Amino acid sequence: FAGLRRSELLKLRLEDVDFENRLLTVFGKGGKVATVPMLPILYDRLVKYVRQERPSSVYHSLLLQRNGMPVT
Repeated sequence: FAGLRRSELLKLRLEDVDFENRLLTVFGKGGKVATVPMLPILYDRLVKYVRQERPSSVYHSLLLQRNGMPVT
């Protein structure tokens, strides 16, 4: 998934996605912030997700369990 660490992936929020420039803002080890380009397949899936789910908040976690709770 875009070369992210598991912990970075689990922290990813909708507000961290720049759809216009196809970039992810990732908060990694030691509080470091990195900007990572999205692969086309990831971009397509995120666009599809946002259109289907219509999250009510930009703070919505991108990875949810079936019960709606964030993946841990």
